[in-house]
Amino acid sequence: MTTSKSLTTIKIEKIKKPKKSELKDLLDDFKREISDLNEDWDGEGAKKIIEETFKKVVNFLVDLNQKCRKARLGSIILPQIFPGTAGEIELQWNTDRFKLVVIIPENEKATAIYYATDYADGKIKGTLELEKLYQIYITCLRMF
Repeated sequence: MTTSKSLTTIKIEKIKKPKKSELKDLLDDFKREISDLNEDWDGEGAKKIIEETFKKVVNFLVDLNQKCRKARLGSIILPQIFPGTAGEIELQWNTDRFKLVVIIPENEKATAIYYATDYADGKIKGTLELEKLYQIYITCLRMF
């Protein structure tokens, strides 16, 4: 899966404890943005983001937020969200301590791709089922 710098980007400042409405606003803004993207939105053959991929992102972020609260880690840090050229959606968390990138594929059966770094020696990357990805986010919070 290839991601590139997109023409469209939702930029969100680091928010330590977003309210549910802030997560909803982020997702609503992104949904409005991607609904304007047609096939070939980048002029180089990029695929349109389909509703099912967006729903996977919504479900993942809501579930991640609930799991973090249950683990007494507070609410999630809101990610930046980017459309990918192959129909995937990329989530990026950039903090002072770590960077985490999660790529959620269009294909229902494909696993998500992740990459995390502490900007020094600590790096992890791989693929994982979407339902288990929260473990990577929590690892970043605790280790980096």
